[in-house]
Amino acid sequence: MYNQEEIKGMLFIDIETTSGFETYQEAITNIPSLKSFWERKAKFIRDEDVELKNLSDDEIYYQKASLSAEWGRIVCISVGQVKFDEEGNPFMQKKSFYGTDEKDLLSEFIEFMKIVFFKAPGIKLVGHNIKGFDIPYIIKKSIVHGLDLPKQLHLHKMKPWENCLIDTYEVWKAGGWSSAALAHICLLLGIKNPKDEMSAGEVGAAYWAGRIEDIKNYCEEDIEAAGSLVLRFANMSPIRNSDF
Repeated sequence: MYNQEEIKGMLFIDIETTSGFETYQEAITNIPSLKSFWERKAKFIRDEDVELKNLSDDEIYYQKASLSAEWGRIVCISVGQVKFDEEGNPFMQKKSFYGTDEKDLLSEFIEFMKIVFFKAPGIKLVGHNIKGFDIPYIIKKSIVHGLDLPKQLHLHKMKPWENCLIDTYEVWKAGGWSSAALAHICLLLGIKNPKDEMSAGEVGAAYWAGRIEDIKNYCEEDIEAAGSLVLRFANMSPIRNSDF
């Protein structure tokens, strides 16, 4: 499905997010006008998911605020490139932008990406659900903070087949209708599960507890898993072998 040269031309990306405020009450205390918007958002979430139907606005905020750029914040962006040693064994070079100041970490990431695109204009950005979550979140937050994105991320000007994104969630569909979670595909393909140490639902608690380094490590495990996924798509050995 991919060859070694194509894989070398990929940059794997993953983000971790949490809610904009630690609690819903803190959010509406700081910005009272948010209350009516969250009430509508919470109603929509309850209507879409019967398991959440009886949860309060506070509880839904705790579980779901991190998933939308309007309510959450980026706390880590990790990028990685698959390399091959002299014997052809894959490994990944990684870099992370993380911390408590969203604008600062986004600024650093964008400046990094401008250099990447200048040096490698044809590079592909790869991730699991990168089209549905990671890149839209980055774009929206860059707009909020008044940051200029490189032209390769001006996706509203491009046809879908012209952009620089490869979404492993879509690749796994194999032309069909359904895909699967990254952890599930990793299990099937013998790749170490990135959710073994932390799950996405635990990122918020870790952030508000000051465990930013743990979040960075988890984010880097996700890009290693995505890199391993593409390697397995190419019938190559993964970076992250499963113990099972």
